[in-house]
Parts: sequence; structure tokens; C-alpha cells
Amino acid sequence: ATPHILLITLDTTRADRLGCYGGVEARTPTLDALASRGLLFERAYAPIPVTLPSHASMLTGLWPPEHGLITNGQSSLVPGIPTAAEILAEQGYSTAAFVAAFVLQEKFGLARGFDEYDDDLSTADIRTDELHRNRDGRLVVDSAIEWLNLHQRLTTPKPFFCWVHLYDPHDPYLSHPDEFGSDFSDRLYDGEIAYVDRQIGRLLDALEDQGYADDTTVIVVGDHGESLGEHGEETHGYMLHDSTLRVPLIIASPGSEVTNGRIAEPVPLIDVFATLLEIGGADEPEGSRSRSLLSALSGSEIGKRFCYSQTDEPYLQAFWSPLRGLTDDRWRYVRTTKPELYDLISDPGELNNLAEQHPEILQKYEDELKAFEKSLK
Repeated sequence: ATPHILLITLDTTRADRLGCYGGVEARTPTLDALASRGLLFERAYAPIPVTLPSHASMLTGLWPPEHGLITNGQSSLVPGIPTAAEILAEQGYSTAAFVAAFVLQEKFGLARGFDEYDDDLSTADIRTDELHRNRDGRLVVDSAIEWLNLHQRLTTPKPFFCWVHLYDPHDPYLSHPDEFGSDFSDRLYDGEIAYVDRQIGRLLDALEDQGYADDTTVIVVGDHGESLGEHGEETHGYMLHDSTLRVPLIIASPGSEVTNGRIAEPVPLIDVFATLLEIGGADEPEGSRSRSLLSALSGSEIGKRFCYSQTDEPYLQAFWSPLRGLTDDRWRYVRTTKPELYDLISDPGELNNLAEQHPEILQKYEDELKAFEKSLK
């Protein structure tokens, strides 16, 4: 039987704040359990630390310069770019999405291919500026569970592709005293992640109750991280470091031969697209550079991969230099007015810019970056 697919995207979620990624104070039992029965990618990198374009890359398999979305709220996905939902719908999937934030509303183009696209923000706090309007993860999950219940009652059941987006770890962080008392009063960001973990638990419990759990492949992935004061940045959008680019990526499939698997190679989030299509038995569009990660579930090597990242926010917001970067298993290069080069193995906090010490390495990555940019269609 064709498997159901549940894609859960976590807004503003750093990998290192989950227990399964080594977050010692994390309270993420649901995600940790999911990782233990599936596959965890230790170094999954966002192509851009901004919500809409990062999601667009996951759902189209294209880098931001190819799909054309580089910021939130300014433009929508151009017609003609195939999305995972459109392709899976053609394969006979029922498709539904439940998104939590204004920046992913239908008008921005990611609704294409979804039979149902629930972006209801009637509960949002209207005092916040429009770009930051959002709804609580509990409400998003309530809607998704309700849809799954309805889907279960269909007379001719189809496989489903359900995307659930949870925004809670985005600033401003709330304290959730009803859930956790004062446990997180001095670390609200971790409390938001614990809250999201609890909502995912409800969603997975519903899958279990409805008899879907044994036929559903679950993918959980962050869209970007959060600096939390590192590198002089409070939130995200301006910098290209692990704090804002390295996100959780966990794939758990009932038929997987791998449990508790960990993949050390860097992978870009554009690979989510080809992975979704392979699960659904669909072919990738011509010229796609996304690569399915599914073979790793049967223990195969996935090989080295190129992780490109960019942000134009510094320019769009403050007329500073836009950033372009490359990450591989050891180095991160950031092209800006004062180039940056970090050895991620010896300096995981990226505190020591080695650009001046290693001009030849710097040049090598600049050449690679130029060649990559030329190759973009």
C-alpha cells in the first residue's frame, strides 16, 4: 500500500535544543522517541534563515534564487513551479496543510496542490504586526486531527499527505504556565520547544488511535534556527551560522530497517522535496537537484552534498551586505564585505574567523560558490 505522509515543520527550531540532538536541558520526549525509531540527520541545513523561502525550498526542491522567494510577505511562488503537494495529488494522494502563521498564508503560493489549506488566523492577536501574526500550535494540531478523523471516515480511503506547521518557538516566546508551571520561566525558548513537542505527541497519538501509525512515514524538520544572542544576533534572518541554519531533520518510517540511525553528512533542506516524492512513488520533475534521503532508511550511504545558504535580510532591512554561504563537513564560508571562514570541527561555535589565515581555502570556496551560482537555473 502507498504510505501516508505526515510532514511536520517546526518554525525557528535549533537542532541543539532537542534532547535527541544533545540538548541536555531539553524536554522533547516525543521527538526523541521518534528519532529513536527512525533516522536523525545531525547536520541538516536551511538554505535561508527565513520562513517562507525555506518552506518553499522544501516543497519545491529548488534553492531560493531558483524559486524566487527570498523574504517573507513580499511575493508569492510563481505559477508553473511544481510543488510536492501537486505531484502527490496527481499520484492519488489526499492533501491537506495546517499552517500557523501569516507568512505561510495561501496568498504566498505554497497552497498549490493542497485539497485543504487551513491558514485560519482568526484567533491571532491583532496587536502584533501582520507579518508576525500566528496561531497557537494546539489549535493547528486540533484542526489537523479533525481532518484526519474525517479522512478516516471516507468510503474509498486514499493515502494522505498532511503538512502541519508549528510556529510557537518564534519570538516573542510565551511561558505556557498551564502546561509547565514555572519550569521554563527563565528559558522561555526551551519551553516553547517543549510545548511544540507536546503538540506533536497529540498528533502522533491521534494517528495511532485512527490506525494510521503503521502506514505513515513521519518527517519532522525545522525551517531555520534562532541565534539567541550568539554572534550579536537575537533572533534570525541576518546571519549564516549553525545557530540559525542547523535544524532538526528526523524521518521515521514504519518499514525502516534503521532505528536510532544517525547521519553525519551535511544535507540541505531542498532534499525534503525528493524524499516526499519517493515515499509517494512519484518521479521528480526534470532538472530537480533535490535528492531523496530515503535510501538512508535502509542503511545506504547518502554521500557528500553541497549546502548553500543565503540571506538578503541585512540588505532588505538595513542596506547592509547580503550574505551567501557554503557549508560542507568541515568548513563554512560566508561571502560578505569581510569574508568569513570557520572550521566547524575545531570551532563549532564559529567564534574564530580563519579567512586571513587560510586565503587558499577561502579562494577554493569562493570559486565553488561562484560555480554553484552559475549553475542555478
